[in-house]
Amino acid sequence: MLTQPLRMPKLPAFLERWIADPPPAWVVEFSEAGVFRAATANPADVRFEALPGGALVASPVENNLRDYERVKQALHAIPLHEAGQGGTPRGGRETQTAVLLPDYSIRTSILDFEDFPARHEEREPLVRFRLRKIVPYDLDTAQVAFQSFPKADAEGGETGGVTVVATTCPLHVLAEYEALLRERHCHPGFVSSSALAALSLLPADDISLLAKLSGNVMTAAVSQNGVLRLMRTVELPEVSWEELLNLLQPMLAMAEDQLGTRADRIWLCGFREDAAALSRGLEKEFSIPALELASRFGAPQAHNAGALGYIQGLGEPTP
Repeated sequence: MLTQPLRMPKLPAFLERWIADPPPAWVVEFSEAGVFRAATANPADVRFEALPGGALVASPVENNLRDYERVKQALHAIPLHEAGQGGTPRGGRETQTAVLLPDYSIRTSILDFEDFPARHEEREPLVRFRLRKIVPYDLDTAQVAFQSFPKADAEGGETGGVTVVATTCPLHVLAEYEALLRERHCHPGFVSSSALAALSLLPADDISLLAKLSGNVMTAAVSQNGVLRLMRTVELPEVSWEELLNLLQPMLAMAEDQLGTRADRIWLCGFREDAAALSRGLEKEFSIPALELASRFGAPQAHNAGALGYIQGLGEPTP
């Protein structure tokens, strides 16, 4: 099993920060398209190995690595030398590595509580009780992580009550990815989803909606002043303008209802050559600026947006 199997990002920075220890040497992002690796100390040092169709199939319940050997070959083709770049191998053998899984493999839920206990041992049973009603698998065989934040109004002021961001993932899915990384002498000390890590690329001073496409899986997330407020990941029957609107229209309406104001911007990721046309269409449909997601270290795409967001969230590396 993973030593630290699932870590919730700390908002508003969104990402785990190593204070006493140096950051991990590598961040590895898995997607159906392939395996992407970047060095945290040198974001220009990146590698991507494509996967054949069907080798990795993201799923919240079934095994993801349908062709384990092909995924293993892709990971082994990427340099991950033991010393890493700026990282510290565990026990002289394993290199600290941040791991980002496909969005559809990790379930992210936003829960609201009027009262929330102060002690973690009292909080977890409440979170698990609520999650059992909405998560499509047995939580006794899944990893659960969560963080709580005060509810806020349109200006970000506290309104009473608590919002909890909870992530879950079946243990057998986590174990698949761990086995791959252990073979490369990598210690997966931080595990999250691509979309959660990519949230650090959004502005921290407005209300933004991220629309991230990976294959036929779409994630829509709303952040308010750097705090995640809404998130939904769905598998689309087809990637089309109609399906995009079917997801974004209720998400924007819900954000306005809950936060008391409209979103300031829509950010697109993973749409490639369709992004410019989609931006124009969304601006016309919603009267909200729609832009392509960007980072200091390159253009985020479906296969690397989480890794670029993770590195930018660390705040220290420079290109």
